[in-house]
Amino acid sequence: MSSSYSIEFKKDAVKLAIESDQSVAQTATDLGTNPNTPYTWTTKYHQPETPTNKVSGAPPTRS
Repeated sequence: MSSSYSIEFKKDAVKLAIESDQSVAQTATDLGTNPNTPYTWTTKYHQPETPTNKVSGAPPTRS
């Protein structure tokens, strides 16, 4: 049986998986999803912090 999760749920799950002190697989289990699912969602919904999307009061410094 396939479950359909909202985009908001997926984004929140990715944030929790990344910021939590527990493993991604454990976070997935706690949320009731397959342990591999958050890895898939992470590639789709997580944007790593870069100088172009980092929220900051100062522009990025150049080396």
